[in-house]
Amino acid sequence: TGLDIQPAPAPSGGVLRSSEEIKFLSASADGLLKLWNLNGKELHCYDAQAAQHRHGKRGSSGAGSSSSSRHRLGKCAFHPMGGEFFASTSYDRSWCLWDVEKPETLLLRQDGHSTAVHCCAFHPDGSLLATGDLGGIVRLWDLRSGRAILGFDSHAKAVLDVSFNCNGYIMATCSMDNTVKIWDLRKLGEYTIPAHDNLISAIQFEPQKGEWLASVAYDKTVRIWSMKQ
Repeated sequence: TGLDIQPAPAPSGGVLRSSEEIKFLSASADGLLKLWNLNGKELHCYDAQAAQHRHGKRGSSGAGSSSSSRHRLGKCAFHPMGGEFFASTSYDRSWCLWDVEKPETLLLRQDGHSTAVHCCAFHPDGSLLATGDLGGIVRLWDLRSGRAILGFDSHAKAVLDVSFNCNGYIMATCSMDNTVKIWDLRKLGEYTIPAHDNLISAIQFEPQKGEWLASVAYDKTVRIWSMKQ
């Protein structure tokens, strides 16, 4: 359901990483996240349900969780500052923050959505996290306090992806309502693009200058949008 590649530690000095050093994270409908290297070796497995039980979050002290008790996961994203942390979203209406090297410990689990949380993205400076749910709501979270600081409810259907521009104040979301929305976080304004003829499953800003936005949809097209104007 989700996939992300761990960013290189900063500063990398332009040195290429070996296949052992390049890691990626996968999120699954079985409720588990796994960290892998490019040789196909599983490095860690993350189970939010079991981690909650170990810490008595839901009145249980069980050592693990069964697959039947886990909730489907949505997308996952590495923290942009070196990839030491990552976020995951869940259909139990929550999102979680993890330390890559501590798979048995949840740094933060946060509720706040009324429906399943499907997607997430970190702000370029790493201080904020955006989450989108299947009810069409997008929330912006301050990671220092763990609290939601903004909410956006203009999508008519499920939000399937979210992406931040590298400038830090423009955010884009896409939805099953066939639209892409561009959000100005300074002015709290929005611009709607009727972008495709079917649901839009993913969007991504060009990472260097943020002058382009790519969208992909179930109408069998990929489209590139200019952010220059």
